[in-house]
Amino acid sequence: MSASDKISDLTGKARIRNAALHLFSVRGYANTSLRQIAHRAGVSLSLVTHHFYSKEQLKLAVDQAVIASFEQAIDWVLSITLRSADEVAAQMAEALGEIIDTRPEVRLYIRRAVFEQTPANGSSLMERLLELMDATLARMYRAGVLRRDAESQWRPAQMLLLTFGPVLFDWLVKPNAPDAASPDTLRTRCHSGLRLLMHDLSAPAPFFGADGRGVRGAA
Repeated sequence: MSASDKISDLTGKARIRNAALHLFSVRGYANTSLRQIAHRAGVSLSLVTHHFYSKEQLKLAVDQAVIASFEQAIDWVLSITLRSADEVAAQMAEALGEIIDTRPEVRLYIRRAVFEQTPANGSSLMERLLELMDATLARMYRAGVLRRDAESQWRPAQMLLLTFGPVLFDWLVKPNAPDAASPDTLRTRCHSGLRLLMHDLSAPAPFFGADGRGVRGAA
């Protein structure tokens, strides 16, 4: 089924939102008009404004849909029984990687959100993602899966960077690479980063001796 076929299967409001997500990710917010969105969604311009009133409000709806997709993935991971930090990292990377794999427009949209200053009321997409990482870690702290530490305020930003860093910065790190990293590669890199974070927060805090070397407590 083509992307246009998928759009035609949805309700008018969802078709408009998905069309906006695609065009914002490909053309950028500033270079996309409501008329172009209406044309891609196969609806009238008046229906777009009826549902969303303005391009700014439509962008907020797109942001919310992107956030909701990750919230649902994280909810699924935290609803199952996980016995180790490795399992948490693997399942989290798999769930978030599924979105990255099957929805390349989300990957590109998030990348643009970092490098474009887009006017909108309320929090930016990256601020919303940071809040989601904060809430996710808080749930894992409460469940006893991970421990809090002195860097608790930094951890949500660290999790955000480790989760989405491969998506956001691959093209900067390797600007001359012939092709962008494959979804499988991005998923593997996401897993690698999350494993580092989960292991750090699941192990006892190091004791630093007089020589400055970190020493773990004996098992």
